[in-house]
Amino acid sequence: FSADGIWQDGFDLEGSDLEGLRIPFGRWRGANFSNTVLRNADCHGADLAQADFSSSDLTAADFRGADLRGANFSGADLTQADLRGALLDGARFHGAVLSRTLTDGPLPVQEGGPSGEGE
Repeated sequence: FSADGIWQDGFDLEGSDLEGLRIPFGRWRGANFSNTVLRNADCHGADLAQADFSSSDLTAADFRGADLRGANFSGADLTQADLRGALLDGARFHGAVLSRTLTDGPLPVQEGGPSGEGE
């Protein structure tokens, strides 16, 4: 499925199998991708602020330069995902699998200790 550059704010795709999805430079603010398969997805440069990726399979997903501010990655599998250049302020990674995830530096940690669970 390819949706380059389209706007789908608040779209609900919970539980979908979207392996290989292509949404570069699209706008999906607040979209619900929880429990979704997004392996090898191309989301580079996309506006995904406040999106919910909790418990999703994001293995090898490309989020380079994406706006992920306030996104929820709790319990998600981000193995080999690329987050370089992404905006991550306020993003939550509690319980996420981050094996070989590419980043520009440490991921944001919310108050409340190593779990990343905010107050």
